[in-house]
Amino acid sequence: MIIQHPPDAKLPEHLFANASTGLYQNPFASSEDRLTSADGHSYPPHRASLADSDSPPAYAERQSQQPVPSASSSRLVSESETVVGPNKSKRVKRKRRLRIMAASVLCVYVTSSAILLALFFTGHLGKQSTSTRRPANNGFFQPELPPGYRPQGAPAGDGYAVMCNTWSSEKTSSARSHVQPECTDYLQYTLAPNISTTSLLKLFIRAGEYAASSGTLVVVSDASISVPIIDVTMKFRNPYVRSDTSVCLMRTPDKVGLGIYTSNSSAAEHPSFDLSLHLPAGLFVDELVTNLPFFTQNIGSSREDFETPLGTLQLGGSFSPMFVSGRNVTARNVIAQTSFSTIWGHFTTSESLTLQTSQAAINVNVSLVRLSDESKPVALSLTTENAIVQSAVTISTTTNNTCQDPSVSDFTIHAQSANAPVSVTVIHAPDSSAAKVDVVATSSYAPVVVSLDPLFEGTFSLTSGIGADFDEDDDIPDPLDRGRRRQYTITENTAWEVDGNVTWDPNDPFPRWGRANLSTQHAKAILYMKKKCTGSSCPSLNAMNLPNP
Repeated sequence: MIIQHPPDAKLPEHLFANASTGLYQNPFASSEDRLTSADGHSYPPHRASLADSDSPPAYAERQSQQPVPSASSSRLVSESETVVGPNKSKRVKRKRRLRIMAASVLCVYVTSSAILLALFFTGHLGKQSTSTRRPANNGFFQPELPPGYRPQGAPAGDGYAVMCNTWSSEKTSSARSHVQPECTDYLQYTLAPNISTTSLLKLFIRAGEYAASSGTLVVVSDASISVPIIDVTMKFRNPYVRSDTSVCLMRTPDKVGLGIYTSNSSAAEHPSFDLSLHLPAGLFVDELVTNLPFFTQNIGSSREDFETPLGTLQLGGSFSPMFVSGRNVTARNVIAQTSFSTIWGHFTTSESLTLQTSQAAINVNVSLVRLSDESKPVALSLTTENAIVQSAVTISTTTNNTCQDPSVSDFTIHAQSANAPVSVTVIHAPDSSAAKVDVVATSSYAPVVVSLDPLFEGTFSLTSGIGADFDEDDDIPDPLDRGRRRQYTITENTAWEVDGNVTWDPNDPFPRWGRANLSTQHAKAILYMKKKCTGSSCPSLNAMNLPNP
């Protein structure tokens, strides 16, 4: 329907284009049909009027044929024209809102895509595959490693990786509905594929710097193999932990070992590893070093003899309980250092044994064997702070192996605690010659008890803030069957200090005397010299029969 304006109809000011031309704005014209003037209003482009295209007679005839609008139609036109402005404003606002919504959706889409891509390429999105899309410097689960490759988190001292994560199986165990199922992976590495019986084999097992993993290590002697083999079982729940862990065969110029390196993001999950190191029976291992902060470490099995001789055995881990359960575990040098866990077991060494913790007990049976006459004692050191020290020490030497320098002892034994009792018993092996032994036992707020067998000769000194006791037997038979009589000399005897010496031959011009020094501050210091340390005659803290760890 065409609405014709009456001649006297007054249009709104914003619809005027030019009063002289009579052009007006069509509110329903498209944006292409509109023009914008300097005053900010929009107008349709100028079109030729009917008067311009037709001849005057024809135009006058058509004008006379058009009906004259009534008053009602005039009112309709006026009302419709007055609402054109608000309708236009609503449409503009609607379009503006649509444009803002579209821009917001596009911004959210771009941001989300960027975040997902970043998570994918850093290995934190789901289960990382072994495809070539992994970053080349990540190294997790790479079947082929470039020369000189070092896994993320591996210290320079561990050398370079030979292979990583050659998992052979993946099993899922049943679990409760609200617990994610536990997965298991297994791999096996041969630690020294080209060794010979003359090689100096040096092995190490290390967990990485973030210490996000835990588990167990068992070292056994195996007569059925000729090269060291280590089996690794990994247990985890979240797949990303598997992607953030490298279990690698590592090599340095003179060592070979296993490295377990976990990222810091895996710390909350704590994947678990069961490690089993099999050493060939009869093969000399020059060095075995571990650094496993949260692992329980077991050397040998109580049911079998440990037939692999070791040069240096060094066990490390701040929260790692350490047990030497195997029979005849022998090493020239043993170092076991932890902070918050127990050290327990049977140790045999020919040069030195150092056991150190701070917040846990030391319960050990020790065999010290002297194999040469060099001017260096076989040393034992047992140190903790807030827990008990219990040790039964058996010493063994021969006449040819005793130190020729009278100022140097054959054996030195040092036991120390701060706030807990110390108990040390020292005896000679049945076939041992008399040895020169130095024993030092100290504490601060607990008793110190030392028992020495009849072959001991030397000086003793007991110091205590509340009392020192010296308990001896006068009728001890001569252990060398020479008819000698044991003689004691007390040089100082007070309520808090006892000093003296004991000997079988006071006229010996070249005595090889050892010494026993016991000290504590707020408890008793007690020294036993008995015929035989059995039953009630032994210190109550004796460690001859080790308690279960």
